[in-house]
Amino acid sequence: MPYDGHMAELVFEVVQEPDGAYCAECLTENIFTLGDTWEELRRNVVEATNAFFFDGRRPELVRLHLVRDEILSEPFHQRIVVPDDDPLRLGTFPFDSAIGCQA
Repeated sequence: MPYDGHMAELVFEVVQEPDGAYCAECLTENIFTLGDTWEELRRNVVEATNAFFFDGRRPELVRLHLVRDEILSEPFHQRIVVPDDDPLRLGTFPFDSAIGCQA
């Protein structure tokens, strides 16, 4: 049976922007939209999908996949803690006397 271009399901990857708005991108078609709220995004996805398939068969299902990218640790340079009595902080190194260096 030849491929008729019909998809049973469209999947949109959704991310929440720092300002709280949502941005949705279809993973298989060139469909992009956004909304200030989740409800507005849902309406805009339906409208954009209907517009994209205005002259063809629309997919049976549209899935919104919310992606949350969360960093659970501090940046590496902020996690380095050098104790007050560490030779690196004091400017003296254990090997100084071995090679004849003065601190």
